[in-house]
Parts: sequence; C-alpha cells; structure tokens
Amino acid sequence: MKLGASSLFAIARSFKSFLNYVRKTNSVKVWEIIDEAETRLTPLRISELNDLARTKGLEFTLHAPFLDVNFASLSPYMRKASLKHLENSLFKAYLLGCRVLVVHGGFYPHVSVKDRAYELSRDSIRKLALKAVDYGVKIAVENGPAGYSFLYVEADEVLKQFFLLSELENVGLCLDVGHANTSSELKHFLQKAGDLILHVHIHDNDGKRDLHLYPGEGTVDWHLVFEGLKQTSFDGYIIVETASSPLLGVKTVEKWLKARG
Repeated sequence: MKLGASSLFAIARSFKSFLNYVRKTNSVKVWEIIDEAETRLTPLRISELNDLARTKGLEFTLHAPFLDVNFASLSPYMRKASLKHLENSLFKAYLLGCRVLVVHGGFYPHVSVKDRAYELSRDSIRKLALKAVDYGVKIAVENGPAGYSFLYVEADEVLKQFFLLSELENVGLCLDVGHANTSSELKHFLQKAGDLILHVHIHDNDGKRDLHLYPGEGTVDWHLVFEGLKQTSFDGYIIVETASSPLLGVKTVEKWLKARG
C-alpha cells in the first residue's frame, strides 16, 4: 500500500498555489490530482507536474471530472458529452503516468429510472475501460455518498454491478471510506466487496454529511477500516481526501499504519 494525498483542498484555489504547495511538501510522494475546476489539467500543467515528478520522485493518480458530469444520464446528449469528458481525462492520466483513474459512477434523477441509469453507467464504464486498456490505466469506480441520488452507494448494489462488469479486468472499486460512512455501509463494503477494492479514499464525517474531515475527527471506525483492508488482497493507493490541507491527515494515517506493523 502507498499513502498519498488529494488535491481536493485546492480545487477552488489557483493551480499555481497548489503547484507551489506540492513543491514545498517533502512528506507526500503520491498525489491524486482532481481534473476539475482550478486544478483542471492542461498540457502546460501536465508538463509542470511531470517535471516535479522527475525532480521529487513523485507518483500521481488522477480523479476524473465530476461536476456537471453524469455518464449514466438518460439524456444521450449529456451522456455522450460526459463520456467524452472522461475519455479526455483518461488521456491526461496516461500523459501523467498514472496507473489509476478514479471516476464517479453517475447518478439518477428519480428512483423509477434507477435500474436504467445503472445500465447506462455500465455501458459507459465498458467504453471507458476498453480505451483505458490501450493506455495501461485502471478504472476505479467510486462509491457515492448517501442522500444525493448517487449510484454505487450500497455494497449489495456495487456487488451486483461489478458482477455484470466482471469481464473487465481493468476495472475495480475506489472505496471512499467517508462516503461509505454516510450510508452506514462501511462494514458491508469491507466484508462483501473487499476483493473488488482497487483504490481507497480516506476522510471522516459525522455519519450523515460528506464533510471530508481529517481522519479521527468524525465517526468513522478506523480500526474496522484498517483491519478490514488487512483481510483483503488490497495493495494499492490510500489517498487522504480532505477539504483542508491534507498533511495532518497523512501524518495521522501514517502513525496508524506504523502502529499496526
């Protein structure tokens, strides 16, 4: 397992300030870049990040755009545009040397069309995964938080959808611990979907709202998390995804991991 940090805290800041932050930070060697808003990647920004990677020995993962993006949309126009947006992000992941691209699985406008939205989500994931094979990138589908009409919220739903996608060898689950805590599904994800976990997002909350707090500041059962991961074959990236500067969160998780040997 490799521990890293997300650029989520900088999504509303300037990219220049984020780049300077990474340049000055020596304790984090893996960064997940969110290809969105102020940290949206351009050819120049990709070049700057690659220069930093060479000089500081960094690794990157990429989080695909998710604002105003829904590749499970019932509108063919919205769905096509969203998929094109993610395919563009996939190419950026390749240029950054990323092994993992995190995507949101989409959302549904009404419970009556939820099954159809899942069908369209699977179709989009298949299309994206086939392109990802050529780039050597794996697709990590993130479980959504409760209360927002996201797909992939409950462990049983995720198991069903991944069973229907089982022909794809380069697709796995991004277990978002904070999201699973909002739906009271964390234990179920670890017990039922542990072998699907490709990537992990770590943050805390009050069990209701998606607050992206530092680990230890909310109600997440962190003993359950790390013991649960230990029982799986997971050997990927653990990304601290907090709304504030992630360094405190990284140090906290490092301490927990060392204490567990």
